[in-house]
Amino acid sequence: MTQLDKQNTCFGVIGAGSWGTALAILLARNGFETLIWGNEPEVLTQINQQHLNAKYLPEIQLPDRLHAVDQLEQLARCDELLLVVPSHAFSEVLPNIKQYMPHLKRLAYASKGFDHQTNLLHSVVIDHVLAIL
Repeated sequence: MTQLDKQNTCFGVIGAGSWGTALAILLARNGFETLIWGNEPEVLTQINQQHLNAKYLPEIQLPDRLHAVDQLEQLARCDELLLVVPSHAFSEVLPNIKQYMPHLKRLAYASKGFDHQTNLLHSVVIDHVLAIL
């Protein structure tokens, strides 16, 4: 595996719940510019203004390199994308990010649970959803 350039690599995290925020914190603490997207405006505002996600990780101070965005388009400048949405939203979010796929170096997912159609969350679901669009 090649070493990532921390100064020039941007990670995008889709999902600002407890698991997505925890992974975004880890990336930011390791020196990567990290953008996180979620669908709760009050959580995103708090992340940017107070460096907190009190709803999901109330006692954790967020790193300065972690910033919230409220539009998926804002993740277009990221090189790496981590999908951390609830399993029931997994197949619904994939079509919304397809437009960013051409320049992404990697798309990874850390969702847990089962997909309501296939029962499994794995690359076959990603391949299927992205291939039919």
